[in-house]
Amino acid sequence: MFTKNGLDSGHPVRSEAVVADPILTVPVGSEDYHRRILTGNEYISVPEIIPETGGIASLNVLHMASCGLLEFCGGKGKPLVEPFLRVNGQECELKGRLRWYYRNHWEPGFYGQGKQWKLQGRIFAPPGHRGGIYVLSLKNTGTGSLEIDIGWRGIWGSINRTVFKRKPLGEKRRLFFDRWTGSLILEADSGIPLAAPHLEGLFHRNLFFNYFYALGRTLDAEQWAPVTSRSPHYYVSAAFWSRDALLWSFPALLLVEKSTAREVLLVVFKRHLERAGEHSHYLNGILLYPGFELDQLCAYFLALKHYLEFGSDFSILLEEPIRHGLGLLVQKLLSRKDPRTGLYSTFLDPSDDPVCYPFLIYDNALTWCVLQFLASLQERDLLEVKIGDGTEEPNFREMAQQLRAAIYEHGLVSGPNGLMFAWAVNGCGDFQLYDNPPGSLQLLAYYGFCSREDEIYVHTVNWIRSGQNPFFHVKGPLVEAGSLHAANPWPLAAANDLLALNRGGADFLGKVSMDNGFACETVHPEKGFATTGQAFASAAGFLAHAIWWRYKREGG
Repeated sequence: MFTKNGLDSGHPVRSEAVVADPILTVPVGSEDYHRRILTGNEYISVPEIIPETGGIASLNVLHMASCGLLEFCGGKGKPLVEPFLRVNGQECELKGRLRWYYRNHWEPGFYGQGKQWKLQGRIFAPPGHRGGIYVLSLKNTGTGSLEIDIGWRGIWGSINRTVFKRKPLGEKRRLFFDRWTGSLILEADSGIPLAAPHLEGLFHRNLFFNYFYALGRTLDAEQWAPVTSRSPHYYVSAAFWSRDALLWSFPALLLVEKSTAREVLLVVFKRHLERAGEHSHYLNGILLYPGFELDQLCAYFLALKHYLEFGSDFSILLEEPIRHGLGLLVQKLLSRKDPRTGLYSTFLDPSDDPVCYPFLIYDNALTWCVLQFLASLQERDLLEVKIGDGTEEPNFREMAQQLRAAIYEHGLVSGPNGLMFAWAVNGCGDFQLYDNPPGSLQLLAYYGFCSREDEIYVHTVNWIRSGQNPFFHVKGPLVEAGSLHAANPWPLAAANDLLALNRGGADFLGKVSMDNGFACETVHPEKGFATTGQAFASAAGFLAHAIWWRYKREGG
C-alpha cells in the first residue's frame, strides 16, 4: 500500500507513510446473502419481495418531517403481506414453485404451477401514484372445475423510522378495508412530529433503481429528496451525501428525465448548501455527520457542469439557489487552498474515512475540473463572483493552471512501473500509494485532467489494476479492485474501468449477480453476490451512467 524513496534523480525524496490506527466507517460484511426482488416509484419503495413465496416483507416511504424512511413491516416471522392459494379446500404450497422475471427491467412478476393450475403475479408502482399494485391471476390447466380461494394475508407488526438503522416508533396502528377505494388501508397515528449489449438489462434495471430509490418525493411535504438509498438494506440509507446525489446519481437522472434532474439540482442547492462538503445530511439539510470531504464540495459544481453540458439549459444559472449558491461554494472551496503547496485539503476521503495526508490527488483533480468550469462561465459572462472583501474578482483560469502545476509538482512519485500519481501527499515529501473505488485516480482522464495516453496516467492505472496494489483482486474469477474501507471487489471499480476505457469493467459486470442485478457496494470475490452495501441505489446511477457513456463512446 505504501512506497518509500526510490525516486528518479531530480525529484525530492519522499518517505513512507506512517499511519496510526484510523477511525474507519467500515461496513459489516455478510457471507449469508439472501436474494431479494424489489420495485417502487418516486413515492413508495418495495425493497423486500421474498422470491420463495411472493411475500412483501416491508415497504417504505420517505418522510421529510422524520428526516428518514417510514418503514411498514410484518411481524412474528411473517411478512407484511403474502399471497395464498387454496384449491378444492387444500392449501397449495407456493414456496419453491415461483419463477421470477422483470417486465420492462423494473416491474417484477412471477409464475408458478401445480397439477391443474397456473398462477401468475405482478407487483408494480405506477410513477406519479402514492401506492402500488399487486395482481394475482389463476388459470385452470386441468379438465375439470376447481374450487378456488386466492388472495393475500399478512401481519402488520411494526412501523420503523430508518436513518442508517431501524428504530421502532411508538404509534397506534389500524388495519381496515376501505369500501370507497376497494383497498386495504394501513393507517398509523403519528409517533413523530409532523411539519454493453450484454449489459443492456443491467443498465435499465439500475437506471430505474437509481431513479426510484436514490430519489423520492416525501409523503408529507411533496418535495424531492435525493438520498443514498430508500432501502433499509443499505447500511447508511435515507440520508444525503452530495457525492452520491450529484456525482453518482445525478448523471443517470439526466438520462431518464431532464426536468426532474433540474428540480433536484435546485433542491440540493437550496436545501443542502449551508453544510456543503460535510460528510452527510438529514433529508432536510441539517448536518447528520460532520467531516469535510473535498470531493463532496466539488460535486455541486460538477453536477451543474454536467447539467449544462447535457442540455444547454443555461437559464438555470438565473435561478436564485444557483446564483446565490455558487458564490458561497466558491468561498468555501478557496478556503481549502493551502498557500504553501497550492493544493486543496480534505479531512475525509471518498469512502468517508480519515485521510493519511490532507492532499488527495483525485480530489485536487476534481477541483481543477471545477476551476476550469468556473473559468468557462466567467469568460462567457455567465458568472459573477466576488471574493475577499467582496470587491475582488477571481481569475479562475489562472487558478486552474496554478493547481495543475501544483499537482504535478507535489503529486508525482516513482512507482513500480515508473512515474505515477500518488493517492495522497502532505507537500513535504511524504506520500501514499493507494486507490479507492468511490473516487479513483482512474477517473482523472474521464474528468479531463489528463489524456488516456499520458504516460504518468497509464503507469497509475497499471498499478491500480495489478498485484502491486494490495487491494486489487488479481486472482480468481472476478478481477477487480477493493479498498481499505471494504476489501472485496467493488462494482463501482468496474464503473471506473468503463469510464477509463479499460477492458475489465464489462467483463466483471457480466459475471456478478451483485444484489440480484442491482448495484451493491462489494461482492464476494468468487461467487459475485453482494457482501456489503446491498441496495446501493446511488451507485446504481453511476453504474448505469458508466455503461451508457462507454456505449456512446464506442459508437453506440
